[in-house]
Amino acid sequence: MKYLKYVALLLCVAVSVNVINACSKDDKTSSTTTNTNAPTSVADTEWEWYDHDATDVYRVQVEFNGPAGVFVIKEGMVDDMLNVQSFMGTYTYSGGSGSLHLNDDNQEAFSATFTIDGTQMKLTLQGATYTLTKK
Repeated sequence: MKYLKYVALLLCVAVSVNVINACSKDDKTSSTTTNTNAPTSVADTEWEWYDHDATDVYRVQVEFNGPAGVFVIKEGMVDDMLNVQSFMGTYTYSGGSGSLHLNDDNQEAFSATFTIDGTQMKLTLQGATYTLTKK
């Protein structure tokens, strides 16, 4: 009977050790994937999209100024006239994606989002998505 209790105790210890090891392995793995082609910072970089054949918007440029400032220029044609819009604001960026917090010429606030993969930025601005290239 003593022998049986000793074996049961050893089995409990063995199971406990396996459970603890299994839990510690879970802590080391992450369920989120990161973009390994994304730069760690976008500070002081410029990005541009241009399409001379476009019928409305034909150029979008983004300039990240330092760790928090951003300037966006959007050029296009409205009623056969050149329309240049400029937006200023701040940005947040981490792990290949970020958001822009912008104000238009009338100080109306709005947001835009972007992702970066290598030298390509996908920017969603005012309902349209543009693929910009790093300059």
